[in-house]
Amino acid sequence: MNYNLILIIVLIAIIILLRIYFPQIKGALGENRIKKQLNKLPDNYKTLHDITLRSGDKLTQIDHLVISPYGVFVIETKNYTGWIFGNEKSEYWTQTIYKNKTRFRNPIKQNWAHVFSLRELLSDYV
Repeated sequence: MNYNLILIIVLIAIIILLRIYFPQIKGALGENRIKKQLNKLPDNYKTLHDITLRSGDKLTQIDHLVISPYGVFVIETKNYTGWIFGNEKSEYWTQTIYKNKTRFRNPIKQNWAHVFSLRELLSDYV
């Protein structure tokens, strides 16, 4: 059996998998960095992370929720580099790295959806 061929196939598979899953890995690293910082808050702050809520027939995922004496804070984490184009009213923003452009959902609108879902879920308590 040719071990060099097997090694090349394994390396190609790893490169393909990294290319596919790199955005999720990078996002998880960014969320984890924020989680560590938020968990340093004083004891009268409660932090929750990676919360999935159902709002009607839709699911929404909140990266970080901080419950404090001053209010409830809903935090969306993004871990992007490059030039980011968009404004608070745009449905999508664009990340540009050299000639590569990638669209992603406006994090401000995304976070408003999280706040709305949380408000709906807690409507009996507000």
